[in-house]
Amino acid sequence: MALDHYVSQVHLKQFLRQTDKKLLNAARKSDLSVFTPRPRDVCRVEDGSTNKYLTENRAVEDYLKEIEPAYEPCLARVFAGELDWNSRQVFSGFLAYIQTYTPAALRMFDPMTRAMLERTVRLLEESGELEPIDLPQLPDWHGKTMSQLTNEGKVKLNIDLRMPQAMATTQLLKVRQSLASSDVTILKPAGSSRFLTSDFPSVILAHHQNKFAQRFLPLSPKLGIVFHTHTSIENREEVNHRFIEIGARRTQNINDEIIKAAEDLVFSTHKYPWLCDKVKLFRKIRVESVTETVGPLIVSQQRSVEAT
Repeated sequence: MALDHYVSQVHLKQFLRQTDKKLLNAARKSDLSVFTPRPRDVCRVEDGSTNKYLTENRAVEDYLKEIEPAYEPCLARVFAGELDWNSRQVFSGFLAYIQTYTPAALRMFDPMTRAMLERTVRLLEESGELEPIDLPQLPDWHGKTMSQLTNEGKVKLNIDLRMPQAMATTQLLKVRQSLASSDVTILKPAGSSRFLTSDFPSVILAHHQNKFAQRFLPLSPKLGIVFHTHTSIENREEVNHRFIEIGARRTQNINDEIIKAAEDLVFSTHKYPWLCDKVKLFRKIRVESVTETVGPLIVSQQRSVEAT
């Protein structure tokens, strides 16, 4: 069995400690501990890149071979003020991957899948294809529908989340293309300010009229990329980008959102005196998939919310 990194080491290595280029400064939201791991020792799970529902159960590893070796060369070009199409594809591909194969992403497949299954059950009941339970010996169950039993907590739908992950994997190239065709902004912290990163570095910066989110990805301590996803149209003839230098306050605001989005681990290049306080403040916040039914549609949005 392989121990697979769900956040690539090539990304984590950009955030090594300034005083020791082999270790990371890490803070854990779950128990507020701090420690200094090697990149290879964190953000990995056993057979994390294996999905039994795919014809090639480790197909995502081939996908990563196009991204990980190109990450640092593309980062160097962006540092030099150039954002070409290949760099867009690499960073978009990395973001699409962590939104599919991290533990946070796997967890967030549940609400949408569950809502779809529950709606299917209701439709089968309404059509008469799924009849009420016929168990006279169990009065609490007899004559009730599956939907009723689910609402009462007597029945729970068990979901193997690797199935929706497999479905998302088949769409990785399409998602990457869609992100790459977005207008983007490259953010460069001024002075001594630096970005953090985490075990889920897919950060929601804002919603536009409750419909569109700007996705931020820290590329390194001194560079981050914002995907303006509402501009995303596959095969756009023209895509726009701009470079912006940001001050300490905006950098800190973004770092707050990075900590909120983290599933558990937050990484920094320095032992900032404020970091433990911020991790403690936001320890119960994480990204959740919020699902609601709008007419015949099931709409799902990812938001940073306080975990219950």
